[in-house]
Amino acid sequence: MSASEQPALKWRLNETAPEIYGNYFDVNWTVNDLRIRFGQITPLREHAADMNPSWGIDLHGSATVSWLQAKILRDTLTQAIDRYEALNGQITEPKLPWLLSRAAQRLGWRPLGGVSSRDMP
Repeated sequence: MSASEQPALKWRLNETAPEIYGNYFDVNWTVNDLRIRFGQITPLREHAADMNPSWGIDLHGSATVSWLQAKILRDTLTQAIDRYEALNGQITEPKLPWLLSRAAQRLGWRPLGGVSSRDMP
């Protein structure tokens, strides 16, 4: 059966599937697959009212995919970003507020997420 003869796949609604937001991610991997953790950078609850709070990452979820799926995801994201930038202009990394920027630098975080060296072999 050729690709053009294969039936179209349709999404099915699953009320228990989570909707995950993340403003930070990191990646780790094995020889078999790649795992992406999604989290949100927030002030630690015990320091939230301080003028100089400590920051942490609340883990919201993770996804593990095969290396083939990781390559397909990479290509799909690249195509989506290219289309977005063609309509809206180049996406640039925003500047963080001073307090969050200082915390991010201290902890070695990239503002938009990314691979941390501590997670790589």
